[in-house]
Amino acid sequence: AYPEIHYLLVKAYFYQKNDSGMGEQFAIAESLKSDAKWNEEINTVKKGVWSQIFNQGAKAFNEKNYDTALVKFESCNIIDRTNYRGFLYLGLSHTMKKEFDPAIAALKTGLKLSPDNPEIMKGYGDVLLYAGNEKEALEEYNKVLEKDPKNLEVLINIVAIYSTAKDYDQALDYSKKLIEVDPTFKDGHFNMGTIYLLKIDKITTAFDS
Repeated sequence: AYPEIHYLLVKAYFYQKNDSGMGEQFAIAESLKSDAKWNEEINTVKKGVWSQIFNQGAKAFNEKNYDTALVKFESCNIIDRTNYRGFLYLGLSHTMKKEFDPAIAALKTGLKLSPDNPEIMKGYGDVLLYAGNEKEALEEYNKVLEKDPKNLEVLINIVAIYSTAKDYDQALDYSKKLIEVDPTFKDGHFNMGTIYLLKIDKITTAFDS
């Protein structure tokens, strides 16, 4: 088999707008032994095609057209299984559709490719939270804060988790961190006041009992 044949098939699928077909042919072409010049050429083309399809997916995602986004990001991952961004946004698209199992699977793959990436950690924490796995979500969120201690969205979610669990001491600690990050965040001040009231009510109830 000749890699050039599969490269021509890539071009044919490109004109047909068959993204998955392109990905399969790229993989076959790369698996065949060829010289360095050929490998360089096919890698250049692959990166260009991947970026084009990724941008189409990102546009669809921003427009909340998640079905189209899923198709594009799945194609990205067929074309290049080493780029974490395809798996990250595939996971985020599934999350937005409340398809939590495939979202978790995609984000786990992204984490394997880029283990210390706060963006993937946050996405993974979010889907765990939405799926009802608060304990695991907290673990992931705290990993994010190790890398990005001023991540406002993560701090908000942690406060919400502890508040729901009625762990008001932890909720207050993270509320204080949140307000340190953004002193102008009005909801943060309001929520902190609410947590103080809930904590007082809890203590009063305990005394009454």
